[in-house]
Amino acid sequence: MDTDICPVLHELGFTEPRHVEGRTSIADLYTKKRCGIYVLHFADGAF
Repeated sequence: MDTDICPVLHELGFTEPRHVEGRTSIADLYTKKRCGIYVLHFADGAF
């Protein structure tokens, strides 16, 4: 995912973002730890 938010997330110590559009669940992506934050990226480019 190449967006303006990626450098900010990296600087804050987060791992690479995952594109999850269209999924009904993300549980299978995170089998050990499931804590984190959601960053919503809207069609108009806003986060």
